[in-house]
Amino acid sequence: SAGTATPVAYKSDRVGALACSGAIAPDFYRKLTSSGATILTNSAALSTMGLSSGYYAQARQMASFIAVSTARPFVQSARGAQVFMLDSNGKMIAESDQPGVHYIEGDVTTNTAKTPYSYMGDLGVLLLAVGAIAYGATRLRFG
Repeated sequence: SAGTATPVAYKSDRVGALACSGAIAPDFYRKLTSSGATILTNSAALSTMGLSSGYYAQARQMASFIAVSTARPFVQSARGAQVFMLDSNGKMIAESDQPGVHYIEGDVTTNTAKTPYSYMGDLGVLLLAVGAIAYGATRLRFG
């Protein structure tokens, strides 16, 4: 489980790797980041799942969220889907032009900085939402 997963040292970096549906589990990547991961990866054999193009779009959006929310580069490798690499701002660095077996490469900058999401996870989002609702209710009540 990602709750006990440990990043793997590679040269001067630490790789936080998950497989398959880990791509849509940002909390698992948050935990890997808290454990010292400087690069996040996901590998999957998606060709056997018969997934719709909607799943691929959602997985790519989640990968971008994970990269930005943890301030870590994200690499997706997959059989049966496009592979891609995002920088820590969610910007596409490299991607394959079609599904299949491909090799991509790119340069990314890693860091060990923690984001608010790295510390608090979804709790921070919940607290902001509650604060916004309270502020809106106060403005409605007192004009």
